[in-house]
Amino acid sequence: MASRAGLFVMILGLVAAVGVWATKQSLMMKFRRKPGFGAAVAVSISDAGVEVDGNQSRSKLEWSTYPAAVRFNDGILLKRPHSIRWLPDSAIVDGSAADATELVASKTCLRQVR
Repeated sequence: MASRAGLFVMILGLVAAVGVWATKQSLMMKFRRKPGFGAAVAVSISDAGVEVDGNQSRSKLEWSTYPAAVRFNDGILLKRPHSIRWLPDSAIVDGSAADATELVASKTCLRQVR
């Protein structure tokens, strides 16, 4: 009986591991198909919103577009339905990480992850 329970736990663990791997692969395939995947862009944040300037397009989005954000040790993740925007601290040209965090916190629901 104990060997059956052990086998069941092993199979359950294998299914969970394969499920996580398959989910990651599926998400990466989805992102890679997007036209701008991997392209360098310049992102500016201000009281007015978020401006994204790439080689092929430029967009200005109001803060209401990004209702939530997450602050990590190395940057801020802006979240909206079906899309994310990563703002790494290492890419800040004007201002500081503290300034960016303060602005994003005043415009979105910011969650801290440390």
